[in-house]
Amino acid sequence: MVGFKFVHTSDLHLGNGFGTITEELRGRLIEARHGVVMRLVEVARGHGAQRIMAFTGVPVTSLASAGRDQKGASQ
Repeated sequence: MVGFKFVHTSDLHLGNGFGTITEELRGRLIEARHGVVMRLVEVARGHGAQRIMAFTGVPVTSLASAGRDQKGASQ
């Protein structure tokens, strides 16, 4: 039997624009949301997960591009 590990999450609200809140708070919330996504990647890697399954509200291709951009920026 071959094992397959994954992390599952939902309700990240990645497509949420945060409505009518102030620009300052909106920016802080967006930064916090990005931090959560990066933490999920760390946890998945730390536990040997091959995939992260997430209901996000945005196309997966957008997340994949963002991950590549983030990886390139940190190298």
